[in-house]
Amino acid sequence: MLKLYLFSGFLGSGKTTLVTALAKKLVQEQNQKVMLIVNDVGDVGIDGHLMRQLDTDVFELFGGCVCGQLGNLVNLLQDAGTKYPVDIILMEASGIAQPVRFLDTIKRFGPEGMAIKVLALADAERWLDLRQVVGDLLASQIKTAQLVLINKIDVVDKDVVQKVETDIRTINAEARLMTVSVNDEANVARIAEVIHCD
Repeated sequence: MLKLYLFSGFLGSGKTTLVTALAKKLVQEQNQKVMLIVNDVGDVGIDGHLMRQLDTDVFELFGGCVCGQLGNLVNLLQDAGTKYPVDIILMEASGIAQPVRFLDTIKRFGPEGMAIKVLALADAERWLDLRQVVGDLLASQIKTAQLVLINKIDVVDKDVVQKVETDIRTINAEARLMTVSVNDEANVARIAEVIHCD
């Protein structure tokens, strides 16, 4: 069954770092075929990794992983599984996007029976400050998520992580929580395992 994971999180929360690392790990270590959908291919350093152009809007990053831009979402969803036979789609929403706005499009144009999960990244370093400024946006991202990744735990004290976790639980008590640093390969491996076994 084709799976789609929609990643949300405010600007600078680590989404691009994570989805790029996850795609590579899923392809190279778990032999999955992955489609990566991002806001801007420049953000994932595609120029350095580009192996070959598949068509106008889709590029191959490394064997078994194709990358396309969010602006081409409908075409990418319609081609997933047919023109691009993939196992997993990793989609990075804009840092100021509410995931719920993408879900209707994904359900409408994605392959029938595709499993959809929303993952939200919370920036532990800035969470408490951001909640004062863009609290409604952050809450909308967390409410939609089945899995919340509290990122940047390597740069804050444990009590800050605990406060962030407590706050997130008040927004979405049902979501699974993981505390991570997406710059840590072992943490990326844990997340990849969750996705692979999901």
